[in-house]
Parts: sequence; structure tokens; C-alpha cells
Amino acid sequence: MTNDLLKKGANLEQKVIIVADDLTGASDTGVQFVKAGLKASVLFKPSFDDISRYKEEDVLIVDTDSRSMPSEKAYNEVSQVVQPFLQEHLHLFFKKVDSTLRGNIGIELQALMDLGRFDAAVIAPAYPDAKRSTAYGIHYVEGVPVHLSEAAKDPKTPVLTSSISDLIAEQTNVRPKNLTQQAIHLALTDTSHEVASLLKHGHQWFVCDAETNNDLTQIVELFMKMDQRVLWVGSAGLASALSAYVAKQRSSIRPKKEPVLIVSGSASQKTNEQFAYLRDQHDCLEVKVNPLNVLNGCEAWERKSVMDQLLMRQDEDILLYTDARPEIVEQMLAYGKAKGMTRQEVGSTLSVCLGMITKDIVELTGVKRLFLTGGDTARAICHKLGAGGIQLLKEIEPGIPLGRLVDTHLYAVTKAGAYGQKDSVLHAVEVLKNIEGEDECQNQSLL
Repeated sequence: MTNDLLKKGANLEQKVIIVADDLTGASDTGVQFVKAGLKASVLFKPSFDDISRYKEEDVLIVDTDSRSMPSEKAYNEVSQVVQPFLQEHLHLFFKKVDSTLRGNIGIELQALMDLGRFDAAVIAPAYPDAKRSTAYGIHYVEGVPVHLSEAAKDPKTPVLTSSISDLIAEQTNVRPKNLTQQAIHLALTDTSHEVASLLKHGHQWFVCDAETNNDLTQIVELFMKMDQRVLWVGSAGLASALSAYVAKQRSSIRPKKEPVLIVSGSASQKTNEQFAYLRDQHDCLEVKVNPLNVLNGCEAWERKSVMDQLLMRQDEDILLYTDARPEIVEQMLAYGKAKGMTRQEVGSTLSVCLGMITKDIVELTGVKRLFLTGGDTARAICHKLGAGGIQLLKEIEPGIPLGRLVDTHLYAVTKAGAYGQKDSVLHAVEVLKNIEGEDECQNQSLL
């Protein structure tokens, strides 16, 4: 299966998939991405169902528990456990290895490379913060070659060599090419083409020296800029460098902000001034409802007219309001009086109509952010949208709350007609557009 989106370090809007051979390693590697602001979860037995359950996660860490397994079983376990991630989505893959080189490092790396998805395996097990480093292909723990450290006496997976290339070659018959810090630096600054030449001539496995966190950062930057599908292989140190790169790239892509539907059933002069300021400072599609059409039986035509205006402009902020010019209000009241309607009944009829139009707009555009001004109008809209109430989340200005409409996925700011400052509507729109999720709002709620 080809994976074009893994080129240049993968499509960073997709997930990071980490394959670890034990639980503590899975956690200490995954948490590096959490520190960078990403969401991560450890999975024990991944399945297709797991992927859908964790669709909001940025990083999924799979614990294969294969560190002390026989080599053939470890190979099969890794091959099988990644299958759910090889179907429809294109992800960035990270093979977590022990920073003291214990376990089936070469075998499990071979299992992933045999999938045929990767052009290169970038192997950097150094973890400077824990005093694990690599120099000229030799791996050290607190300055001592790892085969002379405590790892040599591990009861299950003793480490018998400090040469990363030798260890991998013994398990796989593949001898990685070692890249010194100098070679990586020269390639990164385009003063050497050694790495590009090695890739061009078929070298796929690279052991990278690293003694500092900056060395790991340079490794990530070098291979991210190359047109290669990379399998990242390392411990929490490389994960930290990679997570910082991923987080930085994602933050540079400004997320699309949700459109806001602003609905007014208020004839307040204060609200009119706030809308005038909004128009001056912010672009939005204005949709004006003629109240005379609503009262004289042409409500269906008025609703259709609104929908026609929105058909080609569904991703914009929308200002929906009734024509409240003095002469229109006077004609509206006169018409209602002639029909035997009280002022309250006239207002209620208009509020109900705005409620139905708001529901039409929500269903057509999928808008999830509402600004509602005018108490009768706000209540009518909530009713038409099937809201069982409003869960109050926070107060964005004195007397102007933000809430979530119960039984829906909608957020709403409500405001009495005569409330607020000149920029209150604009401020409310900005708050609504920047909501990242329900949890964030709940964390800011006033209890």
C-alpha cells in the first residue's frame, strides 16, 4: 500500500501511531506528545472499533507486551497489532524501543519495515534527559557502554552489545548505516548530500548519534524535510523531539473557526447600535425578515427566501433579524390590530417564525454557534431546536451568559435587548468562534 501522505514526515493532521513493547514505555513515550499539547491514549488490544472510539485522539499508543517474547512471536504480534491502522487512514508511525536496548528491537523493526510502507527507518534510542546517549553507533547509559551497564544483567532480555547496528544485524541480518552528529548537521544545512545519496542508493535503516536533545531535534528536522516515508524508531527522547515538531506544524495551520448565527428579535436601540458596530468591524451575511409577510400569511415564502440566500453561502457568519425600522413597526402593529391581535401576539408570531427559520438554517448549514438577543425570540428558538434547557457555562460579560443547549450540540450566547456595550455582540461572536469544546467551557464555568 502506498502512503504518499507519509512523505515529508507524514500528514500531520492524521494520527501518530506508537508501537511499544511494554506498558511503561508506551506511557512515557506517549506522554511526550501530551506535554506538547496533543491528546494521547494507550491501547492494549487495538481493533477497528478502537479507532472509531478514539477518533478525537491525536496519538494512539499500542502496547504489544512483546519485549520478552520469542522473536518469531514478537514479529507476528507487531505485524498483527498494526493492521487496524493500515486500512483507510494514513498515519505517522513511531516504534518505541527501550533506551537501554532491551527486547526484540531488530525483530520488531523488521516486522514494521516488511509492511512495505516506509522508505527509511530512523533509529535514535538516545534519551539525554535520562543520561542515555549514542556516539559513533555505540549506546551509553550514564557514560558507560550499555553492555557494561545494569541492562547486561537483565533476567529476561540481557543486552550483550553496545553497538546498535551489531544488535540489529544479529536479529535481522540487516546492518543499518550509522550517521554521526556531524553528518546529520551537514545534511541539515545542505553542506553535504551524504544522507540523500544513501537513500537514493537503497539504504533504508539509519542509526543516528545523539547526545543532547538538540541532536534529536536536528534528526527530526533533517528527515522531516526529505521526501521520504519515515518509520521513527526511538525512546521518549526522540518522541519528545518529534512531538514538538508535530505540535508546531499543527499550530501553524490555523484551524477553521465555526460560523456563528446571530438572531435578533429585539427592536432595542441598544441592539441596533451593537449591530451597527458589528457590521463596521466584522463581515457577515445579513438576512432580513419582513415582519409584514409573516403576519399576512406569507410566512412560507419568507422562509424560502431566507434559504435561497444561504444556499451558496453556508460557511459565513449570518445576521438574521426582523426589519425593525419605525415605519415597518408602525405598519406591523396596525396590521395586527386590524386582525384583532395584541402587541404580545404580534411579537409572539414573529418570534415563532424566527425560531422556525433558525431551525431551517441550522439544518441547512450545520451551524453550531448561536447568538440570541431578545428573550421571547431566544425561548422560541430553543423550543424549535428541541432544547430541553440551557446548561450555563460562563458569563462572557456582565449579564451575558454562554451556555450549551441541552439535548443538542449547540452553544448559545443569550442577551437581553437593552443589555451590553457597543462591542458586546462582536465580543460574543468572537467567544463563540473560539470555543474548542465542551470540556473547555465547563472548566471555565461559574458555579
